[in-house]
Amino acid sequence: MKHDPLIFISAADISSESHAADLVEAVRRLRPGARFVGVGGEKLASKGVELVAEVMGQSAMTYAAFIKIGYFVRIIERVGRIMRQRKFDAVVFLDSPALHFPMARKAKNQRIPSLYYIAPQLWAWGRHRLSKLRWLVDKVACILPFEEQWFRRYGIDATYVGYPLFDDLETWGHSKRTDLRQGSPTIVLLPGSRAHEVKALMPAMITVARRVRERWPQACFVVPAANERILETVNDLLSSDDRQYFHVERGIIHQAIEAGDFCVAASGTATLEVAAYGRPMVVMYHVNPVLWKLVGWWLVPQRPMCLVNILAGRIIVPEFMPWSGSAEPIVQKVLELLADKQALAEMSRELLKVAEPLKRGGTADRVARMLLDLADKPKKGTAGNRRG
Repeated sequence: MKHDPLIFISAADISSESHAADLVEAVRRLRPGARFVGVGGEKLASKGVELVAEVMGQSAMTYAAFIKIGYFVRIIERVGRIMRQRKFDAVVFLDSPALHFPMARKAKNQRIPSLYYIAPQLWAWGRHRLSKLRWLVDKVACILPFEEQWFRRYGIDATYVGYPLFDDLETWGHSKRTDLRQGSPTIVLLPGSRAHEVKALMPAMITVARRVRERWPQACFVVPAANERILETVNDLLSSDDRQYFHVERGIIHQAIEAGDFCVAASGTATLEVAAYGRPMVVMYHVNPVLWKLVGWWLVPQRPMCLVNILAGRIIVPEFMPWSGSAEPIVQKVLELLADKQALAEMSRELLKVAEPLKRGGTADRVARMLLDLADKPKKGTAGNRRG
């Protein structure tokens, strides 16, 4: 009889923690006695994970991750001590390489088998870290179709497992409405799930909303807030006049996208949710122009940068990445698209094509089997050959 494994699990943002919680459930369906210790937040705690640290919303995109290193150091050292003290059968890290690469080194030092789920997007930035990933982890679970072949090309044991957002296929559908209701479009604003993103992007999105209202006075705007902190941040940025035609609510992203005519979205996984519903959009991501000129162009060689465009292999969605300064170019593109029903319909069709291959279902179950396979393997002995 196979033993009940002790597994370390770590997720550092809202999206990855949700996938981590699904993974915990999937593992326990296969091995009910499995025990979990880790780093995360309320969702993992609610699944019975013994949290040794709470970090939620502290991960960062591209070179912004470097400014978080000081915050992570104490947590990484604490995790290292726990890995030395307890006999883990496997570890699994979800996304957030700024936090998880150093943690993976601690696991490597203890010879704990490791799985990286939601592979770091090294194809987009940080290719110089490929050798580190190859050395640090035993297996990589990819969520984008092209990633398996890309990572394997560099000697990394990678497997495409599907896109976890679409595990519950019954909840995913799309209406075929692609033209705007005359005079009263509903536009969904998706400023991100991290406070620094929202503070950087939401003012420009509000500017877009005000300009759209000048042309379509009956237009309304919906902002799905990822959590209470984001809800408060958005409401603080809205004027009393704005609030008359803005609806800000926590946890309604699917309902908002399905009800909307058009989206203005921060770059990230939300763009794939928009694509699954076939909603036309523009995508943006704010960067500090000084940092971009110094290091951003080197760290982020990938073009295009938006996920839906990467998957399509061409530009189907206008992307403002990197973006800083004036919102005027974004305003003009939004107004141009809203006035062109044919362009909206064509973008909608292309987005549905992009999303379709991602809807495999069963992602959490596939990752659970990979993780248990690692946990069940005979251990190689005591720690040694440490590299720091």
